[in-house]
Amino acid sequence: MKIQSLRLKQFRNISELELSPGPHLNFILGKNAQGKTSLIEGLSLLATLRSFRSSHASELISWGNESSEVECKLQSVDQSGSWDTHLKYTMSHEPRLKNPKKKAFINGKGYSSASSYLKQRFVHAALGFHTIVFHPADHELIRGEPKLRRNYLNQMICAENFDYLDLYNRYQRVLKQRNAVLKQEPLAVDILEEFTKQLIHIGAQLVHSRFEFLDRLSKQLKMNLKKIAPKQPMLDVFYLSSWLSDIQNDDKNQKANNLFINNNLEGVSFTGQGHFPSLEKVKKAFQIRLEKRALAEKRMQTTLVGPHRDDWTLLLGNQVLKGHGSQGEVRSALLALKLSEIDLFREKTGLRPVLLLDDISSELDKDRRIFLLKTLSETDLQVFVTSTEEVDVPANRFWIENGKLKESNDSSYGLTFSKELTNEYRDQSEFKLFSRSD
Repeated sequence: MKIQSLRLKQFRNISELELSPGPHLNFILGKNAQGKTSLIEGLSLLATLRSFRSSHASELISWGNESSEVECKLQSVDQSGSWDTHLKYTMSHEPRLKNPKKKAFINGKGYSSASSYLKQRFVHAALGFHTIVFHPADHELIRGEPKLRRNYLNQMICAENFDYLDLYNRYQRVLKQRNAVLKQEPLAVDILEEFTKQLIHIGAQLVHSRFEFLDRLSKQLKMNLKKIAPKQPMLDVFYLSSWLSDIQNDDKNQKANNLFINNNLEGVSFTGQGHFPSLEKVKKAFQIRLEKRALAEKRMQTTLVGPHRDDWTLLLGNQVLKGHGSQGEVRSALLALKLSEIDLFREKTGLRPVLLLDDISSELDKDRRIFLLKTLSETDLQVFVTSTEEVDVPANRFWIENGKLKESNDSSYGLTFSKELTNEYRDQSEFKLFSRSD
């Protein structure tokens, strides 16, 4: 699957723009606040129906306009041939509505439900359109609030597993219903018990799916970080949950648990240790902790325990990266995380995601940029990179200024990049993919 064309209209600071990218590396160059990030934000929006920059759809509509559009044409190829698919997303201000009206389309058919669109965007003609984004705000995945990491984890799993998406939506509905019952006076005990049973059943499955995904992620992270920063301590990922600590620990995970005790983290699971509790043990632990917090939940009128309050964290060696990692270590970890996300998605689905890299000139130092661009030059991914600085690698180049785009006619690139490489990468035989025929 490749993006053949992208069109944005009245989107942020872009009045109207059309782009025909190349099948591999595409650089979007320009000064700050010219529309570079808006361009790749539009692509991400078509894949997820969510902006990676803002939670308010009204901010996506250009100032002074009533509507906005983002659309792209995709081409998919398999053994039976090739076909085109058209995706479109519209937002419009409507009288009496606080938020803009949003609608997504696949080949002209509209979807008001995000879940329905996301399913069809994968199922339709084996399309499998998915984007993975690396941008400045990703530092908050390490240092920010648990909610950010939960959302990111859910998005990674949903992208490759739509059973998880259904499970997550069911959990959110039951959680909302249970919280509504907890707010009632007098409390309807029988109804609360029924919703509690459903919450335990669905929540345990949700957490178990997270265990399985994070266990795969943990293994991939180790390999990718070793490539990026071979001298750094080992990177690992662990699931955090106060209620899972009710499960009896064994010798195999006691060492890991001691690490968390030493770092003042509450509750750990067994993710990253090569094994984790059975589904029945997770259900039992969930039930026990809900029973323990029953009085507190009645007083607070909300559900205090469950996967909607859990977290996960990265460990670098024996220290939690969030509080102890240097800026360079955090950047290496984030880069390893994004590369691992690509690897896991491809492993599970057999499909190629589109990679969107925002502002790499400020986010990555020279050595990490060299590593990343070398790696991307050797893949079959379609990649979009925004930068305020020129990068001397073979790629399609587009300059953007005041929301308007033009393609460069300059073809004098391709040599400086290989000369910049550190000793580790100086073997010119590794750069056969750098020919201009690409």
